[in-house]
Amino acid sequence: RVTTSLSDIDVPLNLSYFQLVIHNADMDFNSVDTMDLTGMYRVVEYMPGQRMVLEKHEGYWGGRPVIQNVVHEKISDAQARVVAALSDRYHVVMNIPISSLSQFRDSSVADINVSEVANTETIYFNLNKKKFQDERVRQALSWALDRRELIALGCEGLGEPVTTWLGSNPAYSEIREVVYDTCDRGRAAELLDGAGWSLGNDGLRRKSG
Repeated sequence: RVTTSLSDIDVPLNLSYFQLVIHNADMDFNSVDTMDLTGMYRVVEYMPGQRMVLEKHEGYWGGRPVIQNVVHEKISDAQARVVAALSDRYHVVMNIPISSLSQFRDSSVADINVSEVANTETIYFNLNKKKFQDERVRQALSWALDRRELIALGCEGLGEPVTTWLGSNPAYSEIREVVYDTCDRGRAAELLDGAGWSLGNDGLRRKSG
């Protein structure tokens, strides 16, 4: 049993992370014949960037997997993945583009399983542009942004608005600060007024002076 002096989410996170492995220093890992792997499957064929074939590892220390063989193929083109999913050739196809989800709604071949992820999509301001060097301008644009509308239009409604660039990854468990939690264009207008951006009759704002 290990006890840390302070609460540290990185300890259980790293211990449970699927990429944490112990390598045998006496073995080489330059081919499938020399890989000293201890998981429930062993690699029997590997073509970098194309295909990997796994078969059940009889020497696995844990419970025996039900599936005897697993074939993993890499399909880089997004539309080709859609065609593959609808072809009924594969049991699982991952990373279907959101723009193609409508093709699966009435499909008798494939079902879409949407899972939660911990990443975020972020827009960054180019601080080399003078207009963005004013903190009030950046704040105004952030308050004026309707995040829910962006999700509806750009993600087919499959997403959740976040108030910072940090996602829901457990590594950020201590980050709970709510910032731009609503679309407040009145507040944005006040910030732009204070920064010297005047609203014209054409509905556009221009920097005064």
